[in-house]
Amino acid sequence: MTKTVIDHFKITVTDFERSKKFYTLLFKFLGLKKVFEAGKNSAWGGKIVMFGPKNMDWTFEIQEGDIKVRFNRQRTGLDHVAFTASSRKKVNGLYEFLRNNNTLAYKPREYPEYAKGYYACFFQDPDGIILEYVYIP
Repeated sequence: MTKTVIDHFKITVTDFERSKKFYTLLFKFLGLKKVFEAGKNSAWGGKIVMFGPKNMDWTFEIQEGDIKVRFNRQRTGLDHVAFTASSRKKVNGLYEFLRNNNTLAYKPREYPEYAKGYYACFFQDPDGIILEYVYIP
């Protein structure tokens, strides 16, 4: 089995239950599943939930934070996270799914300044973390 270069991503959220609900729905749509969850007395120092592919080649983790400040991409650190789509149809499908679930999402379009055929939908999680679903032929 070939391992990916990334083992895991971990983000801290202001409202664990709200974010867990959002990411559970999102990752179900993307074909990922919850692979681990622990309560507030976990070895990680708080509530945590991990999502990933069946082979657990990598995980996306959310953890409850102590400081209740929304995300700002202009601060040092994370700017956004992009997930790979297998087709433009999948990007469009996620956009409709997000809109039907009252998520701030920007209509998919081409971004030729990034790459030929680059087609993406940008959206935000409950803390304002910018996420992207992108198809590049």
